[in-house]
Amino acid sequence: MNATHSLESALAAADLALLDGSIRESQERFPDGSRYRIEIASVEGPSVLRAVISEAENQHIRVHRVSQGSGVMMLSDAELDEMAQLSGEHDIEVGLFLGPRAEWDCGGQAMISQTVTGTARGTTAVAACVAEAERACRHGFRTLLIGDLGVLDVIATLRS
Repeated sequence: MNATHSLESALAAADLALLDGSIRESQERFPDGSRYRIEIASVEGPSVLRAVISEAENQHIRVHRVSQGSGVMMLSDAELDEMAQLSGEHDIEVGLFLGPRAEWDCGGQAMISQTVTGTARGTTAVAACVAEAERACRHGFRTLLIGDLGVLDVIATLRS
């Protein structure tokens, strides 16, 4: 059995499209009935969000969501307010990462190539992430990108 046949068999067993070019359209839909969503990653602040909005309008593309990867901590209150306003005006969901994260922290982990990304290093960093979540929510954001299970557990406990 060659590798291609094995892959085709595995895909067929999972009821997925085969490699022969036949693609079956999923019948699943978003609540508004659409088939897909467009997200632009690494929208690091309001100036980049304005550029995304402008180019989407130029290209006649509906952007549904953007995500900001460096973390809430990298944005001022004024920048958060501006991003919230722009996203509201253009019906774009904004997902903000929480920080600080280990790869931004001091220590040897920043010097190695295989870091455990997204983790908060120590209780102080977990508390800082939770504070950043509360700060983002105060500015109107409802989508937070959480890379650390400890932070997620604390937020879940606060919500209950």
